[in-house]
Amino acid sequence: MVLTATDDAVLIEVSDNGPGILETVRARVFEPFYKVDASRGANARRGFGLGLSIVADVVHGHGGRIALDDNRPTGLVVKVDLPRGLVAAEAMS
Repeated sequence: MVLTATDDAVLIEVSDNGPGILETVRARVFEPFYKVDASRGANARRGFGLGLSIVADVVHGHGGRIALDDNRPTGLVVKVDLPRGLVAAEAMS
């Protein structure tokens, strides 16, 4: 995890070295109950497909942005950009 702060924003990057997510389905992973595929191993059956959907709702509720990117050579990077100060407070009102 990498945390970067500026005067007006906070950037959080979380990366892994798993199978990644194809670019063609990345937008769908923010939909409630969407799962990428069943081939993700034994843990795939335990999830409900809500994790990134909830994260996206929280991020957007605070006036932020969330994006997915490749983690080379394998894996995924989730990038969360949150505003600081008055912008964040206004997003919550």
